[in-house]
Amino acid sequence: MVGLAVLFLVIGAMLTEPVITDETPSLNFDINRFIGTWYEVARYDNIHEKGCECVRAEYTPQEEYFTVYNHCTKADGVTKDKTGKMFETDTSGHLKVQFYPLLKSNYNIVYVDNLYQKAIVTSGDNNVWFLSRRDTTTSAMIDELELEAVRRGIDIDKLIYLEGC
Repeated sequence: MVGLAVLFLVIGAMLTEPVITDETPSLNFDINRFIGTWYEVARYDNIHEKGCECVRAEYTPQEEYFTVYNHCTKADGVTKDKTGKMFETDTSGHLKVQFYPLLKSNYNIVYVDNLYQKAIVTSGDNNVWFLSRRDTTTSAMIDELELEAVRRGIDIDKLIYLEGC
């Protein structure tokens, strides 16, 4: 029964129309400037963050990878944490994340501003995150991220915006 459910999920994903037309990672990406704490500004709906209203990701260097610590707070105050690993690849801005054994996913930093204060991350056609170093946002910040997202073919109408932490 579980195998059949997985088969339907895979077929459904294959039939889903791609949302993102340009997942080209950011050129001259500097992982050392990216590590640290980021707050989620907006995201596409996904099963892992259902109900999360405040999401924080912390990237910490280790010897052969980076630890990824995701912290979610829901409206009722319940928290949900997930720890994984992030690996560099040979392509600038193209990373791999692993939250489950043997399963690594693409993690593309498609945009980061010059000061490394705002970023757009994609993972496949149906995962997008707007990130900020600050736990609050401004309309100018959102405008900048939306403009860059539209330029890359990201459907901003599918984004869920968070109020901040």
